[in-house]
Amino acid sequence: MTDAKEVAPLRRRLLEHLGAFAMIALAASLFSAPIHAVPDRMPAGHDYALAISLAEGFAEGIEDGHVYPRWLSRANAGFGLPALVGYPPLSGAMVGVTRHLTGDTMAAFRIVIAMVSLLGGLAFFLFARRFARPLLAGVGAALYVLAPYHFVVLYQRFAFAEFSCAIWVPLVLHFGLSLRARPSLGAALGLAASFAAVVLSHVVVAQMLVVGIGVIVLVASKPWRHPSRALVMGAALAGSLALAGAYVVPLLVSRDLTHWDVQYSASRGVPYMFAVRGDVFTTIVELAFLLQAASLAPLLPMLWRSKNRALVTAVIAALVVTALHTGLSYPIWRWLPGMQYLLYPYRFGLLASAFFPLGVVYLVGRRPVLGGLAAFACAAALIAIPTIFDEPRWVNLHEHPVVVWNQEHIPRTVGSIAERMPMAERVMVAGEGTARVIEWRSHSRQIAAHVTGPGAQLRVATWFYPGWVAEVDGVPQSIGPEAISGLILVDLDHGDHDVALRFVDTPERVVGKWVSLIAWLVFGGLLGIAFVERWRRRRAAAAA
Repeated sequence: MTDAKEVAPLRRRLLEHLGAFAMIALAASLFSAPIHAVPDRMPAGHDYALAISLAEGFAEGIEDGHVYPRWLSRANAGFGLPALVGYPPLSGAMVGVTRHLTGDTMAAFRIVIAMVSLLGGLAFFLFARRFARPLLAGVGAALYVLAPYHFVVLYQRFAFAEFSCAIWVPLVLHFGLSLRARPSLGAALGLAASFAAVVLSHVVVAQMLVVGIGVIVLVASKPWRHPSRALVMGAALAGSLALAGAYVVPLLVSRDLTHWDVQYSASRGVPYMFAVRGDVFTTIVELAFLLQAASLAPLLPMLWRSKNRALVTAVIAALVVTALHTGLSYPIWRWLPGMQYLLYPYRFGLLASAFFPLGVVYLVGRRPVLGGLAAFACAAALIAIPTIFDEPRWVNLHEHPVVVWNQEHIPRTVGSIAERMPMAERVMVAGEGTARVIEWRSHSRQIAAHVTGPGAQLRVATWFYPGWVAEVDGVPQSIGPEAISGLILVDLDHGDHDVALRFVDTPERVVGKWVSLIAWLVFGGLLGIAFVERWRRRRAAAAA
């Protein structure tokens, strides 16, 4: 018979876990409540048009039989956009697959937002369990879900790809700190998979994790004494890039084919914290920064008191990412190659969101009454701050179709990206003749042309980009961009013609897919080995 003294701790742990999960679910419900309260509308933030275009483009690509769609057919007034070649696909894939199942874009976003909030809370719970018992970790996870920066990034900016990283950042921290202490196959695989998810969600967040936290964790692992830790971390990060190869390889090869450098203009950067006053959005971001920074105060004594090296490392990383909100980040994005996207310092708030709940958790653990009041006040402030000063604008997608004009993904063959091109007929013959559309799908066009004179060209209202190929009457035909407009031109002879255009994978995209496939097969094999090793260790421990 089981001793009552053995049952009591198990019952307490079960109740603490249930309480923690209930708090996480409640926080996720509160966070996503505004978007569920107006089911026919979406927040019209800075990036909502791109986020919605990515999701709809992914859904349309899936409907056309593409596992990894690359072309957004309806974007940019119908001229198209190769955004899924240069833009991370995971957030669009999550909503696109859900939209494919539900048939409604707004319903898909509502479902995915609720899931990201819930899964993000559970991921933070796993991270916080390194430092606190289950109930306290649940308090921290609930505060993480309600982090003010999460409200800003979703309801003010609708930077959905960045918001989706809320799931992966705590996992990267958890597995990174595990490798800091002791190299293990399971932790290395966890870091590789979670960081690959970050890369596939938002490249800027991946860069921030490396320069803002990765360096701290690497130094804390003391690679001069334990080189194996640094080697395993490096192997895990390299493995993450291989796992994301279907996106990373084409990005590296074809990056210069679009006007990506418009994002590097310093004029597009947001001022550092407290550098400029008067802007409502900046004020909201600064209030979020102050709340998250103040919540770290209870952790400061841990720098010299705590023997928990993982906690000390986390506190140092928290202070670093907090400082990088300021002008201290200037050398990083100004002089480090490839880091120019970090000219938006407020984005470090996403990483700070993963640390500030630890301060409240520590206070609740040491001073329950004071900590409980602090947690309640903090939760109230988390909800109020982003909405009290600037209520999000909302748009009905059914009444106002999205027309995104995303400059950094426009092909360089388009002469001017400063002015929006006028709407054009889908097809026309430059010369003597007529043309009509037979079928117009996300990655293909079927066109019937009748040419009555020599030297005619079929002009298709789709921007030329490597991957577009044509067949005229079943015979491959070379195509190219029209000067200035960048639209597809197809040479046609006299007579009637059936023209088929398709957007296919170029060699680098094929290589990227093979890299990802092989990497995931290797990952699956290593994961099986890790589970077997863990089972053997537990069996040996039980036998002892």
